[in-house]
Amino acid sequence: MCTFDRNQPRPLPPGEIDPEVLTKWFHDALGVLRVDDTLKRFFWDRNISEIQQFLIRSRQELQHFWAYNSPFDPRRVRRLVPRIASFLHKRIERWPDWIPEQVLADIVLDEEQYAALREGFFPGWDCRYATYCYNGNLFLYRSGNILMKFRYTRRSDGLYHMTSCYRTAKLSNPRMLDETLRCGPWRVPLINREERSHR
Repeated sequence: MCTFDRNQPRPLPPGEIDPEVLTKWFHDALGVLRVDDTLKRFFWDRNISEIQQFLIRSRQELQHFWAYNSPFDPRRVRRLVPRIASFLHKRIERWPDWIPEQVLADIVLDEEQYAALREGFFPGWDCRYATYCYNGNLFLYRSGNILMKFRYTRRSDGLYHMTSCYRTAKLSNPRMLDETLRCGPWRVPLINREERSHR
């Protein structure tokens, strides 16, 4: 039976954006956006893998996927899905517990590499960590856990440099960002082959 009492207290684990937190924020969105009960029931029981899609897929992909897979008028779903995604993104970006981390000054990107970084990739067996981009910020995630937030900015040399980096308190190995940027299956490698061989 589906219940969605948004007044029920839900204590959240401190210091991390994990599946429980993302699910709570997802449910908050359904309340704040005043979704009617029939449509709310459809979205309420989404699992964390489905909720994660609201973060890593483009607006067009989300609208097509949810409109196709719901029993409701596609126009209603297409209007709602981007609003839910925007709500989740804002909660993550404005999360007050981000901890500043040292930037990776040695991974500098050209225009094509930066475009590949923004496109991201889907995690798999060979690379369990992946990134997605929203509003200029990039996020490292794994299995419904948002682990790091970072940003690249174009400087006067025409290249993109990491200018900010944050992590969650529960992240056990901040170097996973470095490893993902260097070894992930990007459309274009983010470091040159010669650089790889020297490390």
